[in-house]
Amino acid sequence: KILNIVTDLGIGILIFRLTKSNWLSGLFLLNPAVWYLSSLWGQIDYIPIFFILLSYIYVSPLFLGLALLTKQTTIVFISIYLIYSYFKKGLKKTLFDFFYVFLLFAFSYFLFMANPITTYINRLNTGSGSVWINDNAFNPWVFVSQMRKIPDNQYRAVSLVIFAVLIIFVLKKLYLETNIKNIYWSSFLLSAGAFFILTRMHERYFAPALPFLILLSYKNKKLSAICILASAIHLLNMYHWWWYPSLPPIVHFLSSISALYFLSSIFTIIIIYLLYDYFKQPTE
Repeated sequence: KILNIVTDLGIGILIFRLTKSNWLSGLFLLNPAVWYLSSLWGQIDYIPIFFILLSYIYVSPLFLGLALLTKQTTIVFISIYLIYSYFKKGLKKTLFDFFYVFLLFAFSYFLFMANPITTYINRLNTGSGSVWINDNAFNPWVFVSQMRKIPDNQYRAVSLVIFAVLIIFVLKKLYLETNIKNIYWSSFLLSAGAFFILTRMHERYFAPALPFLILLSYKNKKLSAICILASAIHLLNMYHWWWYPSLPPIVHFLSSISALYFLSSIFTIIIIYLLYDYFKQPTE
């Protein structure tokens, strides 16, 4: 778990570098949801986000490639990086960056005698190890599955189409107004949107969105409060899977389907509100 702890510290340092705010850096580093996922549980979800943040800071394809090689779901950030790179470097250098990432990506797979494209696509489809409508995520699919293991056969395509629509609208606004704040917004909305829209989501898959929500909370008390509430629900969602340490009152509360409906509703309302808040902002 040492690598998890080091990258968590790295993200905290990067948040401070970007905001000069001890409060926001502490909101990540002292966040029980972050401890629970990385230091206690040992999951690696924050490692690629560390590289994604570095890729934004330095507009570097190297860090983007490292993020993609660390966890396949980081693919959602490629389009955001390319738009930002185009804004910062122009088309020619952006295309070169993309080619550079592909070479790094392909070389890493060829070392293991694997086809980089087919292997990556297969991991995107099966990497979570789930084929269920909902795999313990506090999202709207709870109301369909009731946390039961139901195959997502007729729902998968619907979720992908809805998510594709979200991607189009988010990237359109980013392209029309490319700045670092909208980079954070786009990164948050696409990573959180995947958690709330797509089927097969695990409880921990909200984690990549959290550092960007913290960055958006800079000089914004309302978003800071929302971030604290979202962190608390995220922590309860992860606890609902692992049940460690044993806390009988919380176990009893989370064992009720009504509680799961309530928490999933609050979590979903938060995301809908943030979507509204982002898109109501006029394009300059």
